[in-house]
Amino acid sequence: MSLTSKQSSLSVCDDSKLYRMSFMWTCFSLLCAATILQSRTSNAEVSLKCNNTVEVVFREDVTLTCRITDMTRDNCKGIDYQWSNSHGDIQCNSDLKEYICGWDKLTYVYLTISSVIEEDNYTVTVHTNCGFAQSSTIKVQIQPHSDLIRGVFPKPTEPSQSRSHEIPTILGILVAIAVVGVLCFLFITNRGRQIISRMKKAKRRQQWTRNGKCFESLKNSDLYGCIC
Repeated sequence: MSLTSKQSSLSVCDDSKLYRMSFMWTCFSLLCAATILQSRTSNAEVSLKCNNTVEVVFREDVTLTCRITDMTRDNCKGIDYQWSNSHGDIQCNSDLKEYICGWDKLTYVYLTISSVIEEDNYTVTVHTNCGFAQSSTIKVQIQPHSDLIRGVFPKPTEPSQSRSHEIPTILGILVAIAVVGVLCFLFITNRGRQIISRMKKAKRRQQWTRNGKCFESLKNSDLYGCIC
């Protein structure tokens, strides 16, 4: 009888311990769930408003600014922020001064990019004691033809080899056509024949005049020959 009572008391003890452990685990689970829900609710309270697209002149500086909203509720305070692009997290305020970052921990956060030479996408994440917020993608675009305005001209293209060979060929054809046209005019048309006849007559007169002068000088000199 005494053995049975001892076993009963031990069984009650074990059940009591098991109940207490189960109760503790239940409370812990509820606490974790409440923390997660609170975190999600807080994240919804903090948001960022940024421009979707920002244009910049080639090799000029540009500043991206995002406005932090709902930070005044529940005494929210900024803790940290991180800018990123397609290459990963951005190291702000380094010695290179390529990226300059800052914020007032309450209303805005900004990023200044020095001497923009390529387009890229940027995002920022803000952490506060009320949660965190991540911006939508901000696309930085270079204004069309702004590289020409800044004096960066495209490399001139050299004329193709085929075109360089075509120019002398075309000139040769034009010269040949001109020569053929002149010959046709002189030997086929009446006007051309008249011009040729006049040229021949003028040449004969010139020859006769030259021969006459030669004979006249021969008479008046002691020379026995004259080249005429």
